[in-house]
Amino acid sequence: ATIVLTRYMRDQLAELSPSAARRAEVIPGGLHAERFCPGPGIDHPIARNGYPLLFTARRFVPRTGVSELVQAMPYVLAELPHARLAIAGDGPLVGEIRSMIARLSLVDSVFLLGRVSEEDLVGWYRAASLFVLPTQELEGFGLSTIEALACGTPAVGTPVGGTPEILDAIDSRLLAPGTAPRDLAAGILALTMPEGLLASLARDVRNRVVPSMTWPAIADRHLEIYERMWHE
Repeated sequence: ATIVLTRYMRDQLAELSPSAARRAEVIPGGLHAERFCPGPGIDHPIARNGYPLLFTARRFVPRTGVSELVQAMPYVLAELPHARLAIAGDGPLVGEIRSMIARLSLVDSVFLLGRVSEEDLVGWYRAASLFVLPTQELEGFGLSTIEALACGTPAVGTPVGGTPEILDAIDSRLLAPGTAPRDLAAGILALTMPEGLLASLARDVRNRVVPSMTWPAIADRHLEIYERMWHE
């Protein structure tokens, strides 16, 4: 048997082997629900001094869309001047992105956290008003998306790769209209400007991934396949 994380990955597999794709089983990635759960957010000046607080955890490479998210912030700030963006991660583009932040006069609004510990990552998920996944291409699944949702934090993502399979099933408003900076800004503003919308979404998002995407549930689905293959 062949197992893929999303229907998108099954389509990618079909380009290599149509026969393998036809018999592929779709089983999503899993999460530790006891670790990624609602609770106190991280105690950090950035988390205390802005609303909405946008957060993402990404490798700084072109595919992940960190540059586009930074470029989206002027459009967000034009409507929500107290918004803040915190970005965890590192990578080859970090110098370029630092220069971009300075060039766009975003030094008081966009903060690069560098690599954060697993404990702090959970704290940032919890503190955030909205998690953002600004992927530009090749998002096979998006584990950070379901981690944020499990912490009770709504997420907005680009309509790329496997992301729509996670977010559109929860609420179509969680998908930005595209991948460009203006599209990301539009997706963020559509969720953060209507009063009470984020709070309403936050009450439900954990239930959409827990328990269905917890490791015990995912392991059971793998075991079912192993059992079937054994008897065949």
